[in-house]
Amino acid sequence: MEHGKLRVLLTVCLLLGLGSGCVGPRSGGGGGGSRSPMDDDDSAADDDDSATVDDDDDSSRECPEGEVEDCNGNCGPEEWIGDFFCDDGAYLWDDIPIVFDCDEFNRDDGDCEPRQDVPCGDGLVPDCNGYCAPQEWIGDSTCDDGQYLFDGVPIDFNCADGAWDGGDCDDGMVCDRPDVVVFSVSGHDISDSNDLNEEYLYERGAVSQVANALPAGTDVMLLPYADELENSRGEGDTIETYGFLQLQSDLEFVSQNWGGLCSAPPAVIIIAHSHGVVWSHTAVHMLPGLYVDVLVDLDGQSDGWERPYWGLVGDHWAHELQAFADDYGPSWPFSPWDAANAAQWGYQDVEDVVPWNVGLNLEVASDPSVLDMVGKVGFVLTDRDPNSRTDGSTTGIYREEFSGLSHSEVSYDDTAALNWVAEEIYFHFAP
Repeated sequence: MEHGKLRVLLTVCLLLGLGSGCVGPRSGGGGGGSRSPMDDDDSAADDDDSATVDDDDDSSRECPEGEVEDCNGNCGPEEWIGDFFCDDGAYLWDDIPIVFDCDEFNRDDGDCEPRQDVPCGDGLVPDCNGYCAPQEWIGDSTCDDGQYLFDGVPIDFNCADGAWDGGDCDDGMVCDRPDVVVFSVSGHDISDSNDLNEEYLYERGAVSQVANALPAGTDVMLLPYADELENSRGEGDTIETYGFLQLQSDLEFVSQNWGGLCSAPPAVIIIAHSHGVVWSHTAVHMLPGLYVDVLVDLDGQSDGWERPYWGLVGDHWAHELQAFADDYGPSWPFSPWDAANAAQWGYQDVEDVVPWNVGLNLEVASDPSVLDMVGKVGFVLTDRDPNSRTDGSTTGIYREEFSGLSHSEVSYDDTAALNWVAEEIYFHFAP
């Protein structure tokens, strides 16, 4: 199969611009300062309890002999480290608060006690170093990277935990990544005599229509997957189709390397059809730290998921699925079950439950009166059960049923189903 060649290799995240530091004038050149506690006058707090240093940026200056850069990039006496005084911003050197209270300096070489996880007061949140600061400072169009004081302490939100100050800091970690990553997961191909389930959503134009609905100039990465547990290899050990375990690995890469470390992580779109919806929902449930902007379900079906003797047209990987569930033991916030048994037991199917790390869910249902034909044999598959969140609500979930379209037809481009999906994605990402 040729579609494996379409896969774009994930690039290594480039970590640039680390250690922005606190900028400002340093009087006396080097060694001209003295240890003095910061009092109320030093903080010069304004109406919002913050103060700034001057705009003169000499953060690139090398520290004089006998001085080292502290946790915020300011030069301070090296002899202050481990001198039985806790340098957590309470003492000045050349009129600059010096902070050695961070992991890099082993909490001032033991001078500073490890901070306890004490809740901050109303309207306050911990910064990158654990100090309480106003939550409204995050995303206020001002980069809080140690330049501003609150209660006499430099506040730093310029880190992954602080979401790079809500995007205010542009000098944090920058990653070489696309604007949007589109994951597509095809379903079971019962029309092919080959034992291998192939990727077909790209071939049918569905993926391209979704990508073309994004704003002009958007850098898009397309990653296709087939209805298989593992990657399938052809001649020369080359990968022909990518399976669920690769999908989970790639999603985890985006979550850990782009979602948590980049100042502006890429948007994530997942589009899946039929049994591919089972795979996509399973992966998203297992990665609660990954935010999915849009999850598209094209007539999701879970027949053959739980037990091999309930398999649809002899799903050859049914026993592997059960082994996977047994080995990995996903902790479901609901009761997954095979669709054939859902009505009897009243449980929810995997593909019908949307976790809260999904922003927008677009659910497409086919017409149950329209047959799909395999040779001379006709059959009907349709998503009869509307999606819901884990608490039963339908926030952010939109379902459309398309008259005249069969289970297979809803996965083709330029149909009423894909046109609706593309339109919703267009408005979702419109500037």
